[in-house]
Amino acid sequence: MSLAALAIRACTFLALRGATWAGDCVYESKLEPIDVIIQAETQPFITIAVDEASGEPKGRGASLLAAVDRLLLVVEIAVGVRALAEDGSTVVGVPPTDRGLEWTMDILSRQVMRALSSDPTWGDLWRRFRMELNGVRLLRGGAVDGERYAARQIIFDIHPVSDPDVGSIPTGDSVWGQFIAALRALDAEEPEVAEYRALADLIEAEITKPQGFGSWQVAAARLGLARHSAEALGITPHVLVMPDAEAAFTGTVELLQGGGAADAIDEERARELAPADWIEAD
Repeated sequence: MSLAALAIRACTFLALRGATWAGDCVYESKLEPIDVIIQAETQPFITIAVDEASGEPKGRGASLLAAVDRLLLVVEIAVGVRALAEDGSTVVGVPPTDRGLEWTMDILSRQVMRALSSDPTWGDLWRRFRMELNGVRLLRGGAVDGERYAARQIIFDIHPVSDPDVGSIPTGDSVWGQFIAALRALDAEEPEVAEYRALADLIEAEITKPQGFGSWQVAAARLGLARHSAEALGITPHVLVMPDAEAAFTGTVELLQGGGAADAIDEERARELAPADWIEAD
């Protein structure tokens, strides 16, 4: 979707992990059911996803990187059965609701809101990436054959910050710079969290050094320009040769020293005549 969606999802996970009754049972993906369960215990859990992203580019030449201006962040909480399958993996199922489970859902919902509102690191970054909160909806997670289950969805309608410009360098006091620094400061000894340390390098590389981009392409991407428009503004390399994969370039030039005489030249001859700084590889 976007780097902003990725950052909001990561901040949500890191702010909620260990901050609610769900403990470390916080997941960034949906849980797949497994049929064979041999050992179980009741355990709350939380899943996190961005289910929808949308936006409208502003103007004809608007950058696509700034197009996403609305995200639907879904935090689903449930009191499930934590179980160990025969292959050793952990699975979760959700029992039917009763009064005690409903109380648990209410308190878990509040704990989610509290963590995102007050966590000094990841909650603070979450609020900065969120920028504006358009609304919040709380829905029951699901029902089967008319029977309600102990699950809730908290849907945050978010107006996020724009993705950073291509080729920009995040400063230490910017939200992206602080996010990258906080990822690198995570505990490398904790497997579930250590994965996010690697995310810092991936995001920084994508922002600062997009693969295969030249300086003029960075400028064109920031402005949301097609190459034709970029050429019209004079920000592309000035070349005598128009790229054509199927036919060699031929043209006619007037030789100033030849009294107005004209001569046809091909691409190779054009490159010999052109000053070196006129021609730059794409």
